[in-house]
Amino acid sequence: MLIRRFFSVLYLSAVIQSKKCIFYGEAYKGTTLIKTIKNEFDLEESSKISDRIKEYLKNLQKEYKWVYLSLFFDALEQGAFEAKNAENLEKLGIKTKEITCINPAKNWLIYAKLSDVKAAESKFGDTDIDVLYSPIVLMQKEIEKQKLSTAKTLFIYACKEIFAICITSGNGVKYATVCKLDEDDDDLARPLTAKGHKQARKMDFITNVDESFNNMDGLENLDDMLKTGDSQEEFADLDYDINMPESTDVTASVSIFGRDMSMYRYISLALKEFYSNPLYEGDFIENVVIFDATERTSATFLHYLENELLVKTAVYPVDTLKTMTELMKKELEND
Repeated sequence: MLIRRFFSVLYLSAVIQSKKCIFYGEAYKGTTLIKTIKNEFDLEESSKISDRIKEYLKNLQKEYKWVYLSLFFDALEQGAFEAKNAENLEKLGIKTKEITCINPAKNWLIYAKLSDVKAAESKFGDTDIDVLYSPIVLMQKEIEKQKLSTAKTLFIYACKEIFAICITSGNGVKYATVCKLDEDDDDLARPLTAKGHKQARKMDFITNVDESFNNMDGLENLDDMLKTGDSQEEFADLDYDINMPESTDVTASVSIFGRDMSMYRYISLALKEFYSNPLYEGDFIENVVIFDATERTSATFLHYLENELLVKTAVYPVDTLKTMTELMKKELEND
C-alpha cells in the first residue's frame, strides 16, 4: 500500500506472562523508524485484560494512522507436523475438525485448537489482533535465520512460563508440542500439561526420571558440593556467549538448574513418544538447540543434556517481542 509511506504506522507486539501484559512496538513513517514503544500492565486478578490495557490500545489507534497488533500464542494444544504427512494427524488422536492451521511455514503444518485461536483473537476486546505467533513458528524462523541444520535435532523455544519442543529430520518437522511450567513451586517447577500424552503414562515416566535425578552423581550431596570452591565454579550460571560474564550467585544458578530439570522431564517424555511411535519414523537425535528468551539456561543443564542424551548442544538468545514485531512488519507492510 503506497499511501502508507506518508503516514505513521505502528507494529505492536504483546506477550502475556507472569500476570502482566508486556508490549513492544516500532513506529515507522515510510521506512524510517520514528519511535520505539515499551510498556507493561498488570492483569486483573482473574488474569483478564484490564480496561486500562484496552484504553491504552485505543489511544495508540488514535495516535497512529495504522496500528498492527500481534500476540504471542501460548495455548498448550498446538503442535506441528510435516505437511506431506498431514493425514497422520487423525492417527495420532488429533481431531482435525477441531483444529486450524496457523502461521504457514515451509513444509511445516502448524496447528492449534480452533477454540483457543478464537479466544486469543478476542483477547483485547474490540481491538482486533492481526497475527498470532506460535512459539513453534518463532522457532522455525530462528532456525532459518541462524541457517541451522535440522537433521536429527531437537529444538526448544524457552520462555518464562512455557516452552516449545520440536524434533526435526531433514527439512521437515516430525514432532512438536508446547508445555507449561508451574512457577508456584519454589524448588522444582512442576509440569502441568503436554499435548498428546496421557496423564497416567506421563506421571509414571516422570517418576522414573525423578529416580534418576536422585541417583545422579553430584546432586545427592548438593549442599556439601556448594561449600567447595571448585563446585561453585562448576555450578556458576553461564550465559550463552562465552565472552559474557559468569554469575557469582551460586544459589540462583542452582535454582535455575532445578527449573531446567523440570524441562528435562518434558524432553524425556517427548523423546520417548518420538522413538516409540512408528508414525514419527524417529531417528535418534544428535543435537539439542535451545532458543532462550529467558536468559536463564545454565551451563550445568547443557552439560547434563550432553551426558544423558549423548548429544551436542547449542544455545541462542532470542527476544520474543522484537522477533514478533520484525516478522509482522515483513508480513504486513505490503498489504
